[in-house]
Amino acid sequence: MHEILGYALSHTPALIMYLIGTGVLIWTVYMSYKMAENQFGVDQSVYLPYCLYTFFIACWIFANAYFQSDLLTYYDSDVAWYMAIGANIFCAFAILSAYWFSCKLISKSKSRKISRLQLVLLVGLSLHSLIVNIIPGMTVISVETRAAGEFLIRFGDYNTVFFLTAPFIICLTFINFLRAWKSELRLTQLKSGYMMGGVILFMVSTLIVMIFIPYFFDDFSLVWVAPTLSVFEMTLIGYALLCNRFYSGRYITLVGVSSLTNIAIFLAPALIITDFGGHQNIALLCWIVITGLFYQKLFKKVYWFFNQFLYGKAGNSIDQLVSLESEFRFSCDDAVDKLNQTLGVKRGYIRKVLADKDALLLDFFAKGERIIIKEELEYILDNHMAVGTRLLRSSVSSPPTTCLWSCPSLEAAKRLPTSILRVSLNSTL
Repeated sequence: MHEILGYALSHTPALIMYLIGTGVLIWTVYMSYKMAENQFGVDQSVYLPYCLYTFFIACWIFANAYFQSDLLTYYDSDVAWYMAIGANIFCAFAILSAYWFSCKLISKSKSRKISRLQLVLLVGLSLHSLIVNIIPGMTVISVETRAAGEFLIRFGDYNTVFFLTAPFIICLTFINFLRAWKSELRLTQLKSGYMMGGVILFMVSTLIVMIFIPYFFDDFSLVWVAPTLSVFEMTLIGYALLCNRFYSGRYITLVGVSSLTNIAIFLAPALIITDFGGHQNIALLCWIVITGLFYQKLFKKVYWFFNQFLYGKAGNSIDQLVSLESEFRFSCDDAVDKLNQTLGVKRGYIRKVLADKDALLLDFFAKGERIIIKEELEYILDNHMAVGTRLLRSSVSSPPTTCLWSCPSLEAAKRLPTSILRVSLNSTL
């Protein structure tokens, strides 16, 4: 077993692909758990195709990793043939699952049922992909193996037809996301934009390295790129599914670069310590203690540095908004003035929540939410909540409101109702 594992992880591309595939499987289990617990609060059938998509992507990555490892020459060419057939089937089922998910996303049916034409297309192409790959000689005739990453696949006469179904289904998936992007809800448009970006990346990489280069140049050295890049599509779609609030690219860069830099600062000495002699365990233990003591402190310094570099000033609007929460504990009026200044608005104001009139708002805030943005609330009303939508919608329509903020004020300590900050819809955010 140890020998086989050594062959499997013997080359960098194979190692990367096995690690990515394992990460995708973990993500699939996480999403399946969320779906089973119904923590999204929506129709679970919408997310079943996405979970299947991520599972088939993981299988596709593992099948392609085989061709980049020494397992390719450790086993005979018959095993490589089965792996090539498996890669074809997993790729086809992944693409079809993504299309199924996009159909569910734009379905107008209350139960999210897809149309009869879409169902026939899905079932027909699934059977087609399975049958043409199972029958010997139709898609893959043989695989000639030379070394890890060096092989030649002899395709059957029907393989061209099979491969052309991939761009066809990918285009239909893109069209479905484009239809969702035309929604009147701004948040739905943003989510669909992320999904379309992932589909475009997946479509271009698949067409180039899985179809164009192998067919016209007989070069299979880059076939591992498409499964690897498919992770970005999976991540973009997954992020759009999980999140109702999105941040600017500059802020995401700030957090990402700061985190990676801080990790590298503490990880580099740890890697050097592992090369020490007999005292490496003691030295490593000491470094772990140092990391635990100073990680957060150094992160704040690194974060401040990159914030200055990216924003050209100390702080940013997101951190300023978060820091205002404590201001409401001392002076609501001063906090509202600072919030209006940060958002660039003029008519934000405070009012008390009434238990009978704003019961739905209280229930929403009781779930841990602190701020409700108008676009986010509209999306939740249309996709997550089945009852009370008219009453809750009136909470932001009269008077017109851009966002609501749960404000823990001094009165909250006296067990008085929580305050709600309203920011006018006519303000310039």
